[in-house]
Amino acid sequence: VRGYISPDSPSPKLNTLTDTLLKQEFDLCRKKNQSHRLLKKNKKLKHIIPYKNENSARDVNDKLIIYSKTKEQYKLLDAWRSRDYGIQRRFKDTNIILFGAVDDVWLNTKTDKLILADYKSQQNKDEVTQESYFNGVYKKSYETQMDFYVYLLKGEIRRINNINKDVSEDSYFYVMNARGVEKGFDGKILFEEKIIHYTTKTNYLEDEIQNMIDTINSKAIPESSFNCINCAYSK
Repeated sequence: VRGYISPDSPSPKLNTLTDTLLKQEFDLCRKKNQSHRLLKKNKKLKHIIPYKNENSARDVNDKLIIYSKTKEQYKLLDAWRSRDYGIQRRFKDTNIILFGAVDDVWLNTKTDKLILADYKSQQNKDEVTQESYFNGVYKKSYETQMDFYVYLLKGEIRRINNINKDVSEDSYFYVMNARGVEKGFDGKILFEEKIIHYTTKTNYLEDEIQNMIDTINSKAIPESSFNCINCAYSK
């Protein structure tokens, strides 16, 4: 609001690389219209495949999204996963355009519902489990992130006429965890892979988004938080 912005953190290059490699892996499955190797290992998930859609992407104003360099049209999934566009949704009847770049969208072949998937890479000596994954304060942001993605996708699906699918409340985190159990580096880091389920909730989001907009439009500065690193930086 005041034009005072906290500094960006360094880009996590290794995390970005693992995301890129995993997207390439899922894209190969998408071309073959088959499930991913880790999904196949889980009997409850083997019917889930990467979602495939070759339609051209349009923004919230129904304009084709074009690559600035090649002048070619974005495919729908490419736009959804692009940090420049992402999944877009107009907030109610305002001029506020919300967006988020997702890692992947899967398809439940039994229910024909779309599923949001997010890739997470980390280093933790403990094994990743469904029961323990969401322990810790910062993991709350992962839940909010996924809730928001589902909220965006629901709006996007309603806007696009040729996608006759619902969005599932079920979502998944594909977690790559480097435990450091190797005896030496030997030119490689081993990642253990786990798929963590999360049931999304979106009914609270519009109130929170409205609070955010009201705060931006307010002349009053909100009280700072002792736990907020941005508040500490600004002081």
